[in-house]
Amino acid sequence: MNGAVERAVGAPRLGPRLAAVLGVETRPATLVLIAGIPALIAAWAVWSTETMLSRYGVMDLLFNLAGGWHIANGQAAHDGFHEAVGQLNFLLTAIAFQVVGPSVRAFLVGEIIMLALLFATACVAAAPRLPLVAAVVFVLFNALPAVMPTNIGDPLDVYSFAMSYNRYGWGAIGTLCLILFVPPRQGPAVRRLDIATGAALLVAMFYIKLTYFMVGVAGLVLALAVSDHVRAARAGWIAVLIALLANAIAPYSHGYLADFLLAATSGFGKTEPANLLRVIFNNGIECALYGAGVILALQLWRNGRAPARLPAAALFAFAGGLALLSQNTQHHGAQLGLSIAFLLYDALSRSARPVLPPALQAALLLAPLMSIGGIAIGLAGYHVSAGRPANHHVVDRTQLRGLAVPGNPGGSYPSNRDTRYVAMLIEAADLFAAAGEPPGRIELLDRINPLPFVLGAPPPRGRDLWWEPSMPPRPAETLLGDADHVLLPKPFTTPEVERLVATQYADYLARHFPYRRETAHWTVLSRRPPVRPS
Repeated sequence: MNGAVERAVGAPRLGPRLAAVLGVETRPATLVLIAGIPALIAAWAVWSTETMLSRYGVMDLLFNLAGGWHIANGQAAHDGFHEAVGQLNFLLTAIAFQVVGPSVRAFLVGEIIMLALLFATACVAAAPRLPLVAAVVFVLFNALPAVMPTNIGDPLDVYSFAMSYNRYGWGAIGTLCLILFVPPRQGPAVRRLDIATGAALLVAMFYIKLTYFMVGVAGLVLALAVSDHVRAARAGWIAVLIALLANAIAPYSHGYLADFLLAATSGFGKTEPANLLRVIFNNGIECALYGAGVILALQLWRNGRAPARLPAAALFAFAGGLALLSQNTQHHGAQLGLSIAFLLYDALSRSARPVLPPALQAALLLAPLMSIGGIAIGLAGYHVSAGRPANHHVVDRTQLRGLAVPGNPGGSYPSNRDTRYVAMLIEAADLFAAAGEPPGRIELLDRINPLPFVLGAPPPRGRDLWWEPSMPPRPAETLLGDADHVLLPKPFTTPEVERLVATQYADYLARHFPYRRETAHWTVLSRRPPVRPS
């Protein structure tokens, strides 16, 4: 009888206890310590393995290494080479070459640098705004994707370092959203830090990928209209906006804008309305959850429980996330939409009159927590798989040394597409290594040209880092003018590239590259006779 009474009396106490846990005030040092431990573990998980494993999208990894190699060799983005995404993605790799040398692991160093930057900005944003539990979830949700070994929305065991710029962009825009639409609880003392952090995030997004920058600028304009704490420091924020736009239209940015517009208007950018509809209905359950969040935000505003900025911010997160997802080579996971959970959590935790029981309020953090859990599972699986190189093809020479791709060592010529591609690159590298002299500048006429990085040779100038056949081809003199050798793969990665080479560049190659060698997988064209090994 007494036990039953105790249970009956104790049961209601769960709510106050949970509310007390959820309401613990955030101290910056405590936040950094609690969130920093899993962030350090995540960095260790990708760095500490003997090999770097890529099960899918190895061309995207090589694309990044090639861009970093161009910069490391003194070429400027959008001049020495052309690419629609921003140069920060390649600059991180180029910096990492100075730290660990020219190797595939330099990419991991770039990821870890970005993890540190996203972690720091997320802590600055969350500490004065969210209670401790929510702040820890927010920081990990926005920072950990930087080292996530899969593309967002893909299965957790499809280990790939493809499109890292999207993972960086999602983390940056999510943190900016909190700064713009959630006022600090500690008064105006953090305004200058907010402005500096927001400006840094927007600059980073500009040089990561322009689509994130455009959504971020739209968010800042909206915040100037609906967020009291942003309006209170409007002079500083407007100065940031003016400086950002001035930087975007400055002469030194014209090459970047030209590359972006070329991709956006040539069919490579997914600008048609039908694509947005496909994204919405392909992510129907996710969109329904975000839509429900917007409706809840509207209801809280109508009932006087929240200011107008809450539904405005929720709608921005929903629409901005879908717009970004429609432009990414990514099928699921509009990360910005999950920011609605933090917006609602903040509004409900500030309310003088409880709107939801503490358990339901805590449930708002469930979706971001599931995302963090997925990242943790992916990192753990990657660490185990990459730590077993005997189960994969591992490159043992050239600057690709240590790269692991699917397949069993010692077998016949690999059937896996990525593994076969890496094997072809090593075969091409061996052709030039056998000559015993520096190979000169090599142009590989295919989607990407990673051979200069693979060999440690200077890259030629003038090509698109990722060659999309739908984009207008570069003039032959621009693309091939300073190349000493041209390689044609057998087969090309796509028939469209093969047709483009045959129609646009065959005559120039015949006139300027008269010396020809054939192997099972390559045609090698040279300006001068190749040096034969003695």
